[in-house]
Amino acid sequence: AQVADELTRKKESVLSRDALLDEDKLEELEKELTHLLEDRGFAEAKVKAHAEVDLPSHKARVLVEATVGRLYVFGKLKIEGLGTLPEAQIRRAIDLREGAPYSRTEIERSEQALLDLGVVGTASIIPELDLARGIASLTAKLEPSKLRTLRLGGGFELDALKTDIHLHGRWQDRNFLGGLKQASIDFTP
Repeated sequence: AQVADELTRKKESVLSRDALLDEDKLEELEKELTHLLEDRGFAEAKVKAHAEVDLPSHKARVLVEATVGRLYVFGKLKIEGLGTLPEAQIRRAIDLREGAPYSRTEIERSEQALLDLGVVGTASIIPELDLARGIASLTAKLEPSKLRTLRLGGGFELDALKTDIHLHGRWQDRNFLGGLKQASIDFTP
């Protein structure tokens, strides 16, 4: 009953009563309702919205069909593509606990947390659903970014009164001595 009320509120927030109806709004409604159900643990949720249009009265009735399936919890987390990154810190950033209710928003938050570390170029967390047990095992696929960089730059200025040549360099390590510690050295000779 609580989920049904939330679905109704979400439907009303996406489709206002006096607004024109278009296909984009129906697609947006389907996506938002699916996301809402996935955040409530229904990893298999499917939502289909369509409209019955009465042309003479200029009215439409929007019908929403939702298939929710069973409730899921998070299962074990497997990490692929760690490279030289420390597993403990990566798991801490992901922060999806085994046995916690399935939530798509939490998966997206974890993907963003990995990117925010600055040591991962791409990150995706893919659920694998065990239909019989209601467990969503997770696989985090990572592609580490370059951990060490060296940048050199310079310039010169010629003027009738002065000549100036300058150089600048920066070395940076995003996993200095392990543990995702950052170190950098700037130098200007």
